[in-house]
Amino acid sequence: MSTRNQLVCLWSGYAFFILYLLGIVVVAGFIPPPAPSLSGEALAAFFDQRHGRTLVGMSICAFAAALYVPWGVAILGEMLRMEKTRFPALSVVQVISAGPGAVFFAISPLMWLTIAYRTGHAGDTVEMFNDFAWISWIVSWPFFFVQAGAFGLCILMYPSAAFPRWVGYLSIWFAMSMFPASLIVFFCSGPFAWNGFFGIYLPLAIFALWYNTVSFYLLRAIKASESGPRSVPAHRV
Repeated sequence: MSTRNQLVCLWSGYAFFILYLLGIVVVAGFIPPPAPSLSGEALAAFFDQRHGRTLVGMSICAFAAALYVPWGVAILGEMLRMEKTRFPALSVVQVISAGPGAVFFAISPLMWLTIAYRTGHAGDTVEMFNDFAWISWIVSWPFFFVQAGAFGLCILMYPSAAFPRWVGYLSIWFAMSMFPASLIVFFCSGPFAWNGFFGIYLPLAIFALWYNTVSFYLLRAIKASESGPRSVPAHRV
């Protein structure tokens, strides 16, 4: 992969992060989320009040979701330089996992667009679509678990000057930290519900930390590759 193409893929990843936050937080106002304990009628009123904002915000998110795939490809370019095996399994697993990850970033906005497309939906219809949207958005973590786990293992198994060893441990920690997200299906209120601290805010904070850390070191690695081959340090922190 050429350095220029890898940079384009990386900057697409930055665009994904910024546009998705813009769409779901600023435009649509879905963070903080509506409580899962709300009645169907209250949810219908919530979406009716945000009709235009939902259509615009979720259209931005649906577009941004596709840009997650090039970010995975940018990581692939660096992993291939590290793995250097006949069959780079970890590299392949990482980039394949980015595809379903992007799909799940898009599915929920499409559900919310469906709700907002027409006003006056019955409360139970809005409730079902909204439940599906939030559950699929949060409980899709296994794909990110596989992606981050493969990337972290690659750093730890194939030392490189591109990424400090602690970034590999951070990736493994991020992957493991997603397990509690599945608890949202058992709670309609409290810290483990999809509008609670452990249900959404902590996972989002950890994802943002991992995503931006990887992007930062990936940008450094790509720029370093323009200067020539890299040596592997004898000892890395």
